[in-house]
Amino acid sequence: MSTRFSTKEHFNKIFTNSKKPHSNFLKSGKKIGKKDKVIINIIKSFNIKNKNCVDIGPGDGRWTSFLKNFHPSNLIGIDFSEEVLKKNREICDQILLTNIQNEKLALKSNNIDLILCLEVLEHLTFPDFFISELMRVLKPGSIAIFSIPNILSFISRLRVLLGLLPVAIISDPTHVKFYRRKEIIRLFSKSKTEIKFYSSTFSLNIFNPKSKFNIKSFGLLSNLDDSLIFSVKKL
Repeated sequence: MSTRFSTKEHFNKIFTNSKKPHSNFLKSGKKIGKKDKVIINIIKSFNIKNKNCVDIGPGDGRWTSFLKNFHPSNLIGIDFSEEVLKKNREICDQILLTNIQNEKLALKSNNIDLILCLEVLEHLTFPDFFISELMRVLKPGSIAIFSIPNILSFISRLRVLLGLLPVAIISDPTHVKFYRRKEIIRLFSKSKTEIKFYSSTFSLNIFNPKSKFNIKSFGLLSNLDDSLIFSVKKL
């Protein structure tokens, strides 16, 4: 991955000083946002007990800690940042230092039951090889869960009308690729998959996308969501 500066150094710097993750964010006392609830429900609908699970780009271990509660047989964290993997070393059964854009995943083919890939695709300039690797390691009938910033979110559309950049672009300098739904579908078109999109919420504050001032979406309104959340089932 290459940007105007080292993406790897960027994430190493962020996670060097980040706090140790809570062992169970569901019991942390903090209110869970709609986006997290959607992802939680997808995971819960897919029984992962005694199954092989992978979190690609696990950050501070928030979701690996959550997955651990369901007793998977093998929980694997994959990232190209040494600092990220340090945060997940005690949580995961296995960690793999991998540049996912151009390095093969050190995993057997047709062996993984669930993959989390949250806020990752937007960091990859050329995602095709990575997608092919995901499909290789997933078992038939198993799923990968994704979330990415929506370049066409409600507040991003308003910002463009006002001559401002979309939130997906300004929120992180390491974002290099942006998708609409049809581009997501095209990205996975080379594999036999079933893609499902999920509704979440969209913000109304164009200057503070993390504001609690948001609206729950449904149907076509989900095209305006702050994030695109979708699962990909390998057929």
